Amino acid sequence: MKLLKTFLVIFSLLIITPQAYADSIGGKSIRAIANSDIKTASGIFENQTILMKRLPDRSGYNKDKKGIPVTGTFVAYLAKNGQILIWSKDSSKVITGIWAIVNTKENKPRMMFCMRFSKNKEKVPCMLMKYIDGVFFDSEKGNIFNLRKGASVPAPLPYSRNLSTIRNKIK
Repeated sequence: MKLLKTFLVIFSLLIITPQAYADSIGGKSIRAIANSDIKTASGIFENQTILMKRLPDRSGYNKDKKGIPVTGTFVAYLAKNGQILIWSKDSSKVITGIWAIVNTKENKPRMMFCMRFSKNKEKVPCMLMKYIDGVFFDSEKGNIFNLRKGASVPAPLPYSRNLSTIRNKIK
């Protein structure tokens, strides 16, 4: 019985936990970003390459890829001008959209991270900033994969939760 308990404890340590997700972006904690103002939060996200997974469908905007035209994990570059460039396994070309951080209520601010990939302003997938660490895995400053609007993706996107591993796999 002791051997079984020891095995279960060791096995539980090997399971991927929320700690596998990013706890900071641009050197700032997710909690600090969520508690800052929109200008500060946007400044932290600008010029970052982020490895993330698709926002959850429970928001109601992502069904049938209408809100975000990708599945699974993808690399996103968040440009200073509000443009988002995406490298995913779903497309041989870089997908372009717009990103923004917005407040949902004036009297009780609730900052949200939003992305839009079509002209349909009603189908804009957003997620509360305080939960964004559940979809972000890793980040690095700059456009580290040199993503460009309409260009071919650098390579088929290898599976990883780490940007440096992806960089090494595509060399």
